[in-house]
Amino acid sequence: MSTSQPPPTTVAEPLFRRATRGDALALARTQFLAGERVDMQILAARLNVGRTTLYRWVGDREQLLGEMLSDLANELLAMTATQASGTGLDLFLASIRSYLELCIGSPAFQTFLDREPEIALRLVMSRRSPLFRHTAEVVAELLVQAVPNTGLDDLDHLAELVVQVGSALVSAAYAVGDEPDVDRAMEVTRTLLEARIKTH
Repeated sequence: MSTSQPPPTTVAEPLFRRATRGDALALARTQFLAGERVDMQILAARLNVGRTTLYRWVGDREQLLGEMLSDLANELLAMTATQASGTGLDLFLASIRSYLELCIGSPAFQTFLDREPEIALRLVMSRRSPLFRHTAEVVAELLVQAVPNTGLDDLDHLAELVVQVGSALVSAAYAVGDEPDVDRAMEVTRTLLEARIKTH
């Protein structure tokens, strides 16, 4: 007499996995790029987590925005550095110009500057901001790659000045209703860098 074996027991995949910190950053990015206001309560509800959990993951709203925008800035700077042409200082300046043009041409960033100019400018201009610090670090790396052996002993400070010039003449200008002046930003940046590099 044959005996039939019971079918193997399988464990069903859960219908939903638990949200993670990465999910919070990804969802905030999606909201931002869609022109929506990044709202902590809405984020927590969509992730199905408590607000306490969300704050533990990402800090407060400004910290979340700073980290999310830092990731975006890193991607844009990497892309413009890859696509820029030229050599030496011209290569660096071409990359920074493209980055500034992409930022100010972004509908999402324009919406952010229009809707929340105080927070937006604090993030792009304050030396305490994670976005500012991260952008300055990447700018310093790009400068060294494009213009090696400059011997600059104040590279970090110089990179911060480059970021401040771009922020003031492009982002801040837009926020206060003036025309963003990428050409002026690049002119000032070139003058600043040529003066510093020549002295070393």
